[in-house]
Amino acid sequence: MIELQGTLDANDALDLDDTYFETWQVTFLYDSRVDIRLDSREIDPYLGLIRVDSTQQAIDIWEDDDSGPGFNARIKTDIQAGTYWIVVNSWDEFDTGEWSLAMDSSTINRDSSFRTIPTRYGVSVQENPNPYILGELRPGDFVYDSRFVDLYQFYVSENVALQIDLTSAQFDTRLMLANVLRDGSLGSLFLLDEDGGESTNARITRSFEPGTYFMVASSDTAGGSGRYEISVSVDIGRTGNSRGDLGACRAGLVVNPGDSCAYKGQDFTVSSSGRGSIAFFSAGNSIDARGGTINGVLWNFYASRNRGSNSWTVHVAD
Repeated sequence: MIELQGTLDANDALDLDDTYFETWQVTFLYDSRVDIRLDSREIDPYLGLIRVDSTQQAIDIWEDDDSGPGFNARIKTDIQAGTYWIVVNSWDEFDTGEWSLAMDSSTINRDSSFRTIPTRYGVSVQENPNPYILGELRPGDFVYDSRFVDLYQFYVSENVALQIDLTSAQFDTRLMLANVLRDGSLGSLFLLDEDGGESTNARITRSFEPGTYFMVASSDTAGGSGRYEISVSVDIGRTGNSRGDLGACRAGLVVNPGDSCAYKGQDFTVSSSGRGSIAFFSAGNSIDARGGTINGVLWNFYASRNRGSNSWTVHVAD
């Protein structure tokens, strides 16, 4: 069970309907059944669950106002493996007050439920929009250049810069990427990397135009096999303007798109679309890491997006 408590107040991000809200990100490795409950005695709570793809675009949305006891909100549903934002919101404009959230989850399917489709090249491709993918190279996989390969397809809806990492503790990785034309044939883009990441891991970082792409997980040596992870993240520095270093994060500091400030050895950055990121936190409206322990270090950090702007203000950075 995950339990959270907090307060909606004027320091939180303000939605277009003039309601305050806070967001959290959670990743489910397998298809799961979730039961999320948002309760409050001081506000009429409104609960959101948003699934995002590897480019941080929403692809599924669940919302609820009064399915819990009284005026409380509840979302109970089955979801596919992926990355989700939990949104704490209120029904009434400028409503403030304390709230509590609880989430129970259970795995309902450890096998992949993503659609697999054939290609004109004799290998099937898995349509997987997730920013985090677990896989395994093994005998029986398609073989290309004497190497086992797993093939994934993802879609980019707007210009974005991505960093794609293929990591494994069991084999030396090789990552390939190509764009796909409307007729299913490969376009002119073909990228290959073997050791661009840490150690023997592969990494590709570049700007992508809207379109469909194939991502290939393979090994650097013939016959290499084992478990691997693919992580896709928006490259804030390349997506935004040239990044400006504002020094240490501090209360009252305004961070504009493309700028960054430092906190506990991590950069807090803001993308051109107004998305804030630090460490493994990434949100569109607020990041609240007060009282948490990350890698054994106590954090007391809070920042939120400014109303009507893509800039953010750091409120707490002790």
